[in-house]
Amino acid sequence: MSIQKTIPTLCLVAFSLGLYGQTLREIPCHTDEKVREQVANDPSLLLKQVESEEKIYKHIHHTQFKAGEGCEVRIIPTVFHIIHDNGSENISDATVLEYVQKVNETYRFQNIKMEEVDTTWRKVVVDMKVELRLAQIDPNGINTNGIVRVQSSTTANAGDNVKTLSMWDPKKYLNIWVVRTISGSTPSSTILGYAYFPWMESSTNSGIVIRSDVLNRATLPHELGHYLNLYHPFEGSCGSEDCRVTGDRVCDTPPSSGQNFGCPRGRNSCSNDSPDQPDQIENIMDYSDCRTIFTRGQKARVDYTFEQYRKTLISRDNLLATGVLDSNETLGEPIAAFQSDKNVVCEGGSIQFTDFSCTEVANTEYKWLFPSGVPSIAYEPNPQVAYANAGLYDVTLIITNKSGTDTLISMGAVRVAPKVASLKAPYRVDFELADFPYEAWGIQSGNGDSWQRTTDASYGGAASLWIQNFGKQVESSTYTFSTPPIDLSTSQAHVLSFDLAYALQNAGSREVLEVYAVDACRGVELLRLSNSGASLRSITQEMNASFIPKADQWKNIVVDMALAKSLTAASIEFRFTSNGEQNIFIDNLVVGSDWPMGLEERMAQGWDCWPNPARDALLIQGPGSASSFSWKVIDLYGREVGLEGEGTYGAQVSTSSLLPGIYFIQIYSGENVMALRFAKE
Repeated sequence: MSIQKTIPTLCLVAFSLGLYGQTLREIPCHTDEKVREQVANDPSLLLKQVESEEKIYKHIHHTQFKAGEGCEVRIIPTVFHIIHDNGSENISDATVLEYVQKVNETYRFQNIKMEEVDTTWRKVVVDMKVELRLAQIDPNGINTNGIVRVQSSTTANAGDNVKTLSMWDPKKYLNIWVVRTISGSTPSSTILGYAYFPWMESSTNSGIVIRSDVLNRATLPHELGHYLNLYHPFEGSCGSEDCRVTGDRVCDTPPSSGQNFGCPRGRNSCSNDSPDQPDQIENIMDYSDCRTIFTRGQKARVDYTFEQYRKTLISRDNLLATGVLDSNETLGEPIAAFQSDKNVVCEGGSIQFTDFSCTEVANTEYKWLFPSGVPSIAYEPNPQVAYANAGLYDVTLIITNKSGTDTLISMGAVRVAPKVASLKAPYRVDFELADFPYEAWGIQSGNGDSWQRTTDASYGGAASLWIQNFGKQVESSTYTFSTPPIDLSTSQAHVLSFDLAYALQNAGSREVLEVYAVDACRGVELLRLSNSGASLRSITQEMNASFIPKADQWKNIVVDMALAKSLTAASIEFRFTSNGEQNIFIDNLVVGSDWPMGLEERMAQGWDCWPNPARDALLIQGPGSASSFSWKVIDLYGREVGLEGEGTYGAQVSTSSLLPGIYFIQIYSGENVMALRFAKE
């Protein structure tokens, strides 16, 4: 883990000594003696960062919320401490107001029009819903304009030492110290400012230190980003392919091998991201001269930061106490959201629910509904609930404040698993039955959408599951469905198979399908499949329109489940990570042997049947050694359908009497028993 992630961000700018007033230009961040001393004195900062990142990851990927909704504008009470020695660093109140205005325009996406944003980023650019307001009441209850002036020679080569001159309670105010120069500068470089990340700050160092002569509209927004837990896009250089846990931990900010200067549009310094995108030089957290935007992924991190680290700061009570909110002003209608420490629990276990609603907790009434839980009703923000019996249960959260009421119903939010499942492998489902999700199936939405049954496409039947994903305005949203718990130990052939239809939108598509075996009672979660790009697609043609597959645009996927064969109550969980690129379809799921009636785990080598899918008839073709054989047709559930016969090298099968669906031709040749799989249209 890089030490860079555990230190304040010290943003430097280079300038020419011979050109007075030349525009300052940022260069990479550096570690000075003060930072090294802090890390040496408190090595636990490394662990704090790991813990923080784990919580952020869980929050972003497991919080239940409503599509398209987010908290109202978060108002931050702010105080500027002007540390001066009667020089030009003693900036005017008007300059302070200019700072605040530029920050607010940037964070509200009012600094640039959408048509001015590079088309590559229009899908991810976002209003961060953050606003600075100068405090009107100080910590002693005295009226103020939010600007404090302190005369001191420490304004030159300033650092954390200026914070002892003037600092207001950092839990209630954002402190910004304005100084002449910052310690660590050299004849060829000047530090513009720095801020501490929330997971490493203390009550004596929280806030931002910035030079007085920096009027660059991106400098203060950049430092505020660090205060709100945002890293540089070039954090960790190109990093690994998993953008969720490396680099800046944001998937809609492509990795960069280093900081960008000037405005090098089209620069692409890393090629390991998928799709391979250029550096996002327009991002506020880079160093370029054309920084203008934040992204949805960055907002998700900031949303969590407010909830975890800055909740008191932006609370209604604090906004009133600091004078930045009129008593008649509301913060908007409440928006219900919550998170649980787990989605699956063994029977007899408990789940901790945590409120993440957009509301002021102290002035909000809560009502939770937990069918079959103990308690079944709760009126506190963060209840713990026990579940005695296996099953799939909904969770309802109703919140009310003076601006209104909001209700969030999360269907199937809790799965209580048995120690031994009553459902035994092999288990098969073709999604022909309506009313999906079926009993005891689990569905978790991404951005408010979820897996649904559709009759627009199927392989051999009338219906399949799909995510209507094409063109969605999402980034790294996860859509999950899971089967009921299944006893996998009863299957003789430890495989899983399903039919899949998916097309790449372009060569750089980076959507991912993962399959897990999850046994809650044993605490086991086994990743058995992870496909993306070429391994995920079922056709070679790229599709820039909404993909609805034809019968010949499906493929069958077989997954090795040998590692999970001893699990007695495993749910098979499908997780699709979407970037709004293309629709995905799944049909004919078989857990256990892919072959009914206990056939061996192998296709009939050297045998074939066509056309496949079939309408009225198909031909069986055997190898040259198959001078004579017998055959019969069975359905997906191993039932004979009344079609059988004999052949020499080949045979014709009439399929006109069959209903649409998946079938197997069971072949007997000498002592060999084999199977061919086909679909009836």
